[in-house]
Amino acid sequence: MSSGAHDTSLNEIDLEALGWLVLMEHGPLSPQEQLRFQAWVAADIRHKGAVIRARAASLRLERLGALAGGRSVLQPPAPRALLRPRNITRRRMLVAAAAAAAGLAGITAWLGNERLQDSGTLYTSNVGELKKVTLQDGSVLTMNTQTKLRVHYTRERRDISLERGEVMFTVAHDATRPFEVRVGQWTALAVGTEFAARRLNEATTDITVTEGIVQMLAPNRKDSDAAPRLTANQKATLGGGGTIEVSQISATEMGGQLAWRTHLVVFSGVPLREALVEMNRYSRKRIAVDDPEISQRRIVGVFSTADSQTFLSAVKATLGVEAVESGDTVLLRNVN
Repeated sequence: MSSGAHDTSLNEIDLEALGWLVLMEHGPLSPQEQLRFQAWVAADIRHKGAVIRARAASLRLERLGALAGGRSVLQPPAPRALLRPRNITRRRMLVAAAAAAAGLAGITAWLGNERLQDSGTLYTSNVGELKKVTLQDGSVLTMNTQTKLRVHYTRERRDISLERGEVMFTVAHDATRPFEVRVGQWTALAVGTEFAARRLNEATTDITVTEGIVQMLAPNRKDSDAAPRLTANQKATLGGGGTIEVSQISATEMGGQLAWRTHLVVFSGVPLREALVEMNRYSRKRIAVDDPEISQRRIVGVFSTADSQTFLSAVKATLGVEAVESGDTVLLRNVN
């Protein structure tokens, strides 16, 4: 990527994409124009997304324009030579014309900041539920307990927003429609691959790749140094402040992290407090500990996510504690 690409704002990239779209609306691109367009798209990963957004905007503006007077708002009467995407001033005039015809003030900010989508299709899983969903393109979502996400598909893109929980994505290959998974401020971009996304809260979000390549897109999508490309057996831990940390994980670690797909959870010497956070995700009965010393004790074992009683028995036997039940809560404490 050239240094010029770094200096170009996302707003101008969206305008550039809209300029190309207007040019296409006025007839097929010439061979030379097609080559320039392909080179522009390939020059920066942000350009492809901008084209997708511009097409989505075009469809919405077409509908609004029809309501306003039955004509396209992306077809201002101008000679083709004036529709060159390189002409920034002309592009801004086109955007202004589109905004006026559609009755949309601030279309520039809209293109730059909105995802241009409706609410999409909501998928959820219940407490303790493992749910598998096959999407219209053949991609498969395997959802762990208490997961909530939205899926929005168009002819140009596949957009997923993970609001909470844990999902394994097996992505069907489609080079013409990017598969984007948004987790907080970051976006994971894949074409055909397999990866897991886990978002329990803003401070506990990660992407783990098992197969293929996933390109991480930074919050502002401009800083390429902060947007690594993940390959198999790599994990990206996303911080609440937009930070990202990439680590290599072994096959054993990978198996432990993804054991939930077979209704299992693996603890390899983690503090009891961490084990309880994980186990409580799968049951409506909460296991608690209020003794800091007990919460630091380590636990090892493989347990069924559907059998919290066996987990409790193991904790009592190995850590020397007792379990006192009160309603939907089980309190662990030292044996008196």
